[in-house]
Amino acid sequence: MVVTVLERSGPGVLRALVCADPQAGQPAVEDYLYALDCYAQENGLTLAGRAKWQPAGTAGALEVSCCLLPPVHLPPYKGLRVEYPAPAVPDQTERQLDTLRAQHSTQTETFEAAQPGDMVEVDYDAALDDGFRFGGSLCRGGRFVLGDGQQPAELSRCLAGLCPGQGFTCRVVLPAAYPDRRAAGKAAVYTGALRRVGRQGVPAADDAFAQALGFPGIQALRGQLAASQQQAAENRGRRAAGQRLLKQLAAQAQLELPDLAVELEAERSLRQLYQRLQKSHITLQQHLARLRKTEQALHDDLRRYAGQDLRERIVFLAIAQAEGLTVTDDELARAAGAAARQGIQRPDRMQLRQRLTAQKASELVLDHTEFIPMASPPERISL
Repeated sequence: MVVTVLERSGPGVLRALVCADPQAGQPAVEDYLYALDCYAQENGLTLAGRAKWQPAGTAGALEVSCCLLPPVHLPPYKGLRVEYPAPAVPDQTERQLDTLRAQHSTQTETFEAAQPGDMVEVDYDAALDDGFRFGGSLCRGGRFVLGDGQQPAELSRCLAGLCPGQGFTCRVVLPAAYPDRRAAGKAAVYTGALRRVGRQGVPAADDAFAQALGFPGIQALRGQLAASQQQAAENRGRRAAGQRLLKQLAAQAQLELPDLAVELEAERSLRQLYQRLQKSHITLQQHLARLRKTEQALHDDLRRYAGQDLRERIVFLAIAQAEGLTVTDDELARAAGAAARQGIQRPDRMQLRQRLTAQKASELVLDHTEFIPMASPPERISL
């Protein structure tokens, strides 16, 4: 595609004519936006926010407008020290140890009486009192864990204590939510036989189990589990403190948000809201009544939130520009591929590049921040 700049006024709006090759068919709008994005990269320009477009007079051409990164006065963002509350971690060591033992359990066939927790294999026929055969009334080789709640409690109680090969008859009241509505909530008689019993062998919590996992003994394994809990809790605390830091950093930066960028971001939020309401079969009036807001108040809120989101993006794009951080074509292609796998058929690569670039800048800030755990939560984060 060919990009021709129509207007560029310092920090402001870049307006360009983007023309497609007539022989290449009709590209998607996202392809025009990507062409403008590539032009900006090649010419050392940083785009900020979303773009608007309209058909141009020439066939296969769009007139696209997007804001350039405005001047940003950044607060110090390297060498920061952030205190965050040291997490109080409840001791889950024994529970985690039990889970680990269950994951390494084995199952062997037994001819002893079935008991809760065993894997049983059964054949049965069932019918309502009037003889009606309902959906799910015939089972051959059905397997389930005895007492896990997936089968009627009456059936589990009947099977408990039976040995493989023994028959059974029991009366079951089917749940009200039974899939076959003709039988839901009604009584049925189950007649069948217990075919096999598989017993789960859970290893003991001893040194042999720990050594099989590569630890010197069971106390070393317990120590590792406790340390992992503590580390996970500290990581959560650091992440939360890091997110608060990034938001405060963006709030302290001095800049003037481009009006066009704010309006476009707010319009997108409004379109997404309408789509969600439509899918939920909720009218805008019903939504407003639930929020107890007027339509104008809703629009004002969306614009305010859009401005907050845009401010954060612009601040970290400015940090990326100051640090020379860029997104390679390979990184952009991988992100576009991930978006496509999530069902976004034509990801907006202009927006992807901005998001990835801002993400790199936020990671740089956090990498250069010292996080200090403290006994009590701080009243605020000080930069």
